[in-house]
Amino acid sequence: MRILVTGGNGFVGKTITRLDPSSIALPHNELDITNRHNVMETVAKIRPDCIIHAAGITDVDYCELHPEEAYSVNAIGTKNIADACKKSGARLVYISTDYVFDGTKGMYREEDATNPISAYAKSKLAGEKFARELDNHATARTSTIYGNDTKRFVYWVLNEISSGKIIKVAYDEYKSPTHVVDAANAALKLANSDYKGILHCAGNERISKFDFAVKIAQAFGKDINLIHKIKMEEVKRPAPRPKDSSLDVRKALSMGIELCDVETGLKRNGR
Repeated sequence: MRILVTGGNGFVGKTITRLDPSSIALPHNELDITNRHNVMETVAKIRPDCIIHAAGITDVDYCELHPEEAYSVNAIGTKNIADACKKSGARLVYISTDYVFDGTKGMYREEDATNPISAYAKSKLAGEKFARELDNHATARTSTIYGNDTKRFVYWVLNEISSGKIIKVAYDEYKSPTHVVDAANAALKLANSDYKGILHCAGNERISKFDFAVKIAQAFGKDINLIHKIKMEEVKRPAPRPKDSSLDVRKALSMGIELCDVETGLKRNGR
């Protein structure tokens, strides 16, 4: 199967191509998803059997401050990819997010009603709707992706407490942290399947950000006493976050998709 990966320089995109070297991963300078002509021309030239659409703006606060750009990339960019798939007959696997939920319930299932509360979440949900217009598509929702990447939560925790700094982390904000290898493997499995619709492909654990930080420190032998509890409302950020956007992943597990808990993920490949 010929797989084209958008966002080839991104965290998930790089991991997909590492796991499947035969896939074709294109960075932004080779495939600008907001440029409809560029998308149509590139897809027609490569003629993929499936596009794993991992490109997008994932910085939640940046999106809140630049909502039009967020919508242009995450929503209209996805529409361009979906339309190219429709024209070429390719399957589409779209990487989405737990943030499409408002966080009032937690352990969300695929059929639960969405209610995005940030510009980022609204743009990703719009992308889901555009993807859904294509019959042969699957949407994989993930949550708080972590792994061997210097820009994410694991590294922030380790770098701060390794310097002896006290960090304050919300104890009442819950996620389903997803190891990047699990997210990439799930996308590849969906690319090679005939599953259609939404599938929650997140970590197999509901955990608060505070407890996540503690497990990170413990996994690397760092001082957990430097991690202090704080209420979510005390964290000053431009974009609102759902309080509990944890995902129920039983359907994905029943399909044989491996999704680990935090402790297992942190042991898998270190940082």
